[in-house]
Formats: sequence, structure tokens, C-alpha cells
Amino acid sequence: MRSRQEDKNTTCLRRDCWCSQVIDSERLPAARRFLEQDIQEYYSKLAPVYSLTYRTSSTSSLSTVSLVREAENAILDIVAHDIEPGICLDLGCGTGHHSRLIASTFNELKVLGIDHSPSMLKTCLDFAKRSTYPDRQCFLLAPIQLLPIHDQTISMAMCFFGPLNHVRHFSRAINEIFRVLKPGGVVVFSVLNRWRVLRLLRYALRGKVRWIVEAFRDQDSCLVSKTGDPLRVWTHYYGRYQIRKSLLSEGFTEIKTGGQFWLISPVYEGEQEIGRLTECYRRIANCLEQKLRWGFCVSSVADLIYIVAHKPR
Repeated sequence: MRSRQEDKNTTCLRRDCWCSQVIDSERLPAARRFLEQDIQEYYSKLAPVYSLTYRTSSTSSLSTVSLVREAENAILDIVAHDIEPGICLDLGCGTGHHSRLIASTFNELKVLGIDHSPSMLKTCLDFAKRSTYPDRQCFLLAPIQLLPIHDQTISMAMCFFGPLNHVRHFSRAINEIFRVLKPGGVVVFSVLNRWRVLRLLRYALRGKVRWIVEAFRDQDSCLVSKTGDPLRVWTHYYGRYQIRKSLLSEGFTEIKTGGQFWLISPVYEGEQEIGRLTECYRRIANCLEQKLRWGFCVSSVADLIYIVAHKPR
């Protein structure tokens, strides 16, 4: 008999896994119909190199990824006192970076990670088996906009590094998150900002007037695969006002919006040195990010928007 339960929907390390208590098996068939083929193909191709490409290492401490991870950790520290014991839902868990972080940092939380890509979930499981707390992690193939999870069973939901930018039904996703959260539950997430001023400034400096016009006119775009494959994935950019409106309409309260500028140009390769930037510049940029993160102006025009919201008790 196998000691690990694994089917095409659920990936966990024990046959009597705790996740069966929160997963609504009756909703799984409907949820599978919301799995987008372009997202599955894009991230399945990216899965073998994802952790290397988007990892933080000492040799790339000045990279965008490094600063984003530091910001995410700081936000988790802010909400730590609001999190009740139970289950954390990692939406768009990728290769499980945040799932492992939560499992090792919050002793009172188990983590259920969901993702579009079976390949990503397989990588999650491989990492989880080598992590400190493998029994606290479970993974599920499911879309964000139709969660096969019972009502009011989740203490915390998080969605970092942009999975919500690939969701075609944003309001429905917010509704689903609200539904599965317990009263008093908290959600934290980040999205790429439609009105990120540094992108528009780069376009202007390069004389790309047409790109600026399209940025104001169209919220949709495509991310191109970094693996050399001719793959694209649909991406939607959100503004601060649009996000707050969706959260308020679903009933969320205590909404806090912040932002992060990519003051350091994006460099994702984990082993790449960034010789043209100094440690002094990194410290200055980091200090500015931390001081200005929760200001209205920053969250309106930053590259990334960070959101913290609570479900009323």
C-alpha cells in the first residue's frame, strides 16, 4: 500500500491527509472546467526551471525577486498577529515557495496550495518531501475563480507574485476567497499595477509613444515564455481603485493597499551577478520601499500593488 495519496486533483504526502476535511469533492468537476489551457501550458513548460529562475540567492541579492521576497515577508509579519490557527490557502502556489515558508514559520498553520499546472504541483511535492514540515503541506489542481473548498474553512489566503493577473474573472475569484475564509480571516495578495509609472517612464525615454497609448487604453497583455518556447499567457493589469471596489463589494473590511516600485531593474536568473549596482544602492532602495510602501501615491502608481484585507467576524 502506498504511503502517499496522489491523484490528478490532489497531491499530498499521507493517505489520511487533513486536506480532505476542507476539499469539496462535489465542486471538483466544475472547478476543472475553469482550468485555462494557456496557463497550464505556459507554467508547465516553466516548471522545470521556475525555482532556479525566480529564486533568491546571495549572488543576486540586488535582483527584483530578492526585493519582492523581502516585501512579501514584511507583509506576512504585519498580518501575523491577525492569523488564527487553521489552514492557509496558497493561491497559485507555483513551486511552493510560500507554502514552505508558511509551514516552517507559523506552527499553528497547515498549508493547502492550489495551482493550474500539474507540473508545478509535482515540483511542490518534491520540495515538500525535503522540507522541514512535509505533513503540513497539501496541494490541489484547481483554479482560483472556482475553489473546490468548503465554506468558511480557511484562516488565511495568500496570492503572491501575480497569479491573480491571469484570472479572467477577478470579481468571482474575490467572491470565492471571501466564501472560503472563516469570519475574521485575512487575505494578502499582490498584482501587477496597470498604472505603474516607471514602465510608462521607460516607454517615454525609449520614444515608444504607441506603447504608452496602448498601456492607457488596454489592460490586457501577454507574458512570453522565458524558456524559449513560443508560449504566451493572458495577463490582465489592475488598478488600486478597481481592486478596492471588488473587495468592498464582496464585504471585506480593513483594506490596506501598498505598493512596490522596481527601483532595481528586473534580473531573475538566480546565479547572475549584478555588478553595476552597489550594496549601498540596494540599501537606499530598500529603505525607500519600506518607508513609502503603504502611502496612497505609492500604491496608485507602483509596479506591484500589495493588498491586505479582512473578512468581518
